[in-house]
Amino acid sequence: MNSYLKTIYNFILMHVRSDEDAKDILQETMLGIWRSLSGFDRKSSFRTWIFSITRRKIADYYRRSYRNMDNCKEDISECSDELYSYGAIEQLADTITVQNAVNSLSDEEKELVYLVFNAQLTYREVGELTGLPEGTIKSKMFGIRRKLKNMLKEGGY
Repeated sequence: MNSYLKTIYNFILMHVRSDEDAKDILQETMLGIWRSLSGFDRKSSFRTWIFSITRRKIADYYRRSYRNMDNCKEDISECSDELYSYGAIEQLADTITVQNAVNSLSDEEKELVYLVFNAQLTYREVGELTGLPEGTIKSKMFGIRRKLKNMLKEGGY
């Protein structure tokens, strides 16, 4: 299980960008995995199953966040730290360039890139996780690779 922690944590960070929130979601994810372990039916790989739980915990986080946003409407100053805590991370110029190109992708495209390259899921596993057919995943990844190659070639990032 420890081999999955870093990958899951980075996946969560891709969605929330706050280290504190990511740690909370990771803890909730690990509890969810522990509680659901007896129900793992092996219809998918263990890694795919773990990522499906992680995606649900991220969705739960956003549902809670949107509910809390109503409180911010009254006095935005009380919520400004939470809303604008993303901060820039200093990295090498090439890394920033690639990250900017990836960030310009749609949320669905970013998730596919992460699942394939960072989480190293197979197209079949990504399909099981997202509900998309494997052929659609292949097609989308081909288009994403081409899009990123063109963006980086143009140097606009």
